[in-house]
Amino acid sequence: SRSSLSDVLPPTANITVSNVPGPRQTLYAAGAELLHIFPVSISTHGIALNITVQSYRDQLDFGFIAGANIIPHVQVLCDMLPEEFELLEQAFAPERQSAAG
Repeated sequence: SRSSLSDVLPPTANITVSNVPGPRQTLYAAGAELLHIFPVSISTHGIALNITVQSYRDQLDFGFIAGANIIPHVQVLCDMLPEEFELLEQAFAPERQSAAG
């Protein structure tokens, strides 16, 4: 940012998506079981949205970091995740749906 290079060059992307593999075993801190690992990342010049996915045991936790002036209501994206995963599962695993019905 000190070089002001971002003012001269166009952004190469406007979203970053990262997958961070985490531990498969249960972790503890002072005897308390760790339930989730919510990832936090940084947003750089020109990046409107950073999505980081962190695995832990048999689950995925998502972290959304957004430029407030570009995506002022990032919570809307977060709220859409469960339904979109359900639609994705229906599209790519139809045999599971028909076997359960």
